[in-house]
Amino acid sequence: MPHSKARLLPHWEVVTTSEIYRNDFFRLRRDSCSLQLNPEVTSQHYVLEMPDAVVVVPVTETGLLVMVEQYRHGAEGQFLEFPGGQIDPGDVSLETAARRELSEETGYAVSSLRYLGAHYPNPGAQTNRIHTYLATVVEHGEGPVLDVFEKLRVVLLTRAELAQRIRDGVEVASSTLAALSLLSLLAEPDALPASAAG
Repeated sequence: MPHSKARLLPHWEVVTTSEIYRNDFFRLRRDSCSLQLNPEVTSQHYVLEMPDAVVVVPVTETGLLVMVEQYRHGAEGQFLEFPGGQIDPGDVSLETAARRELSEETGYAVSSLRYLGAHYPNPGAQTNRIHTYLATVVEHGEGPVLDVFEKLRVVLLTRAELAQRIRDGVEVASSTLAALSLLSLLAEPDALPASAAG
């Protein structure tokens, strides 16, 4: 069934909402809701309001994927990821944010950039979307520019090597897995150099 003709499911209607907590990174609110077609059914929903983010799939001119390894405190483990992060207030566009995050985290610069799409990483509890870009990149020689809280290691992998790491059980961020899915579904076969597409 085409998406435009899909029948909408009953949804929750917000009766009251209240702020639980706020800081520089997110706002937590509690929505008291009733079911659209059966108002006697009620529920409390806790929602994290967060800025949108970008993820970049960077590919060198020789076909290597530029990735980062970093420790993630929430999961208490080291993760393999594509570079990315939240959109800053000073970013004038999604593309600006993508270029900035790539440069800051990897020391690479964009030579071409293509928008692949967006997804909601946790639609049941968060408001933000992650926007994914495919980029051909070159090393600009200045190296990563990290703040005091960021400890990253840049890793260059072929697509086959990345697939093997996933099969071996290496922890990979869900945003990276989503980016790989978008790349597989939406990018034309010639969008990647041969060594990266294999």
